[in-house]
Amino acid sequence: MEHNVKDGSWMNIFLLRTTALYVLLLLSGVFASADDSIVWTQQNKGLRTLFDVNFIDSLHGWACGDYWTLYKTTNGGANWTQLPLVNSDSLRCLFFLDCSTGFVGSNKGRIYQTLDSGRTWTQIHYRAGWINEIRFQGRDTGWAVGAAQRSLYSSNAVIYATKNSGQSWDSIAVSGPYDVTCIRTPDGLHLFTAGYNYLTTSSNAGMSWGSAVSFNFIADNTFGSTNGYINSLDFQSPFQGLAVGRYGHILRTGDGGAHWVTARPQDWTWLEDVMYVDSNRAIISGERGAVFSTADGGYTWTKRYPRHLSSLEAPWFRKLFCLDFDHVWMVGDSSLIMKGRFAAPITAIQKKRDKGQVRTMPVLEVFSACGNEIPIGYCLAMPAHAAFFLYGTDGRCIARLNLGHMPAGAGSVRWRPVQTIGTGIYIIKMVLDGHAARARLMFNIK
Repeated sequence: MEHNVKDGSWMNIFLLRTTALYVLLLLSGVFASADDSIVWTQQNKGLRTLFDVNFIDSLHGWACGDYWTLYKTTNGGANWTQLPLVNSDSLRCLFFLDCSTGFVGSNKGRIYQTLDSGRTWTQIHYRAGWINEIRFQGRDTGWAVGAAQRSLYSSNAVIYATKNSGQSWDSIAVSGPYDVTCIRTPDGLHLFTAGYNYLTTSSNAGMSWGSAVSFNFIADNTFGSTNGYINSLDFQSPFQGLAVGRYGHILRTGDGGAHWVTARPQDWTWLEDVMYVDSNRAIISGERGAVFSTADGGYTWTKRYPRHLSSLEAPWFRKLFCLDFDHVWMVGDSSLIMKGRFAAPITAIQKKRDKGQVRTMPVLEVFSACGNEIPIGYCLAMPAHAAFFLYGTDGRCIARLNLGHMPAGAGSVRWRPVQTIGTGIYIIKMVLDGHAARARLMFNIK
């Protein structure tokens, strides 16, 4: 992937084509006011506890849980089909690369792979312990985290890494105790893991790891007295991150995890998962149906519950998956699967702004694209957090690319989606600072 490349023939053509249009667009501005309210729809209910959910686009998704409970949907969750039982392992996590290839991790320390969308599974890794989370960056590079059992009553935190699409997994020693609960990467290079009162980071795609950073220094007595157990974290960029854990702790960092502050006074609500939707919006799931949302990057939070559920009777929500504003899924007890949709931002077009600041629609162009690479040129009037969304003409979201914070001016990127894209007509949308699509373009893949 290339960012901000100023040379190359196709980039030079893009600059010439867009200069005049860019000057004209400086005369207008588009702003959006953020809103963190969410509308929820129940999609599934059953008997078992679900621990994870994963989608590859707006239609195809999977959810897993106790006693090899595994569900699949091909229509965005309108219908969920339970897949055949393989064994009695509880599935703690899953990750799919495309409609066919996926991985699950179990409470016995096993990693399984499917090549047929989940109908059959093959064990590809085993070490006594348990797997808490699996993440991939591209098709080849992936990580699994959890614990390796040392004896009947003790275990070591462990990270497993693969460079060959999961065919083999190498153990990486981690200095933290007990287990690793989560692993996240905003760009494939910077990795963040957390667990029992510690955070461990890598800046070279996991080839080496820094020493564990303790959360004990946080000025929150309750956090320290409860051992600071972190259940989940997420990073919007190599610097901006959130972490949540037991007893209602919500932590925020702006320097890559070197320092953390409490973003909300604890209220003893056990928090399980946190996920960014963009640089401003994020969502947290937890016990007894608790849901928290933010629209200001995690500085303030609103406690919410799915409207049709009693807070006393609602199940424990274990995991989140956010594809975009309109596609958020949450799973938990009683095989409950909820689909959420953030309220649409309120936009207004104005020609004058305070202090002379003007925001403009970005210039966007897609050059000759094939099934495994989409060269994109763009031009921003002001710095912004940018993301691309790829859609089919049927409205299905196929892939997402998060560029992170980009400077003003012209730039380019060669987007190589995880899955090969077939020939045909597609739509690409550019989202800035998490607001509604700021530019969209129809193009052809040959």
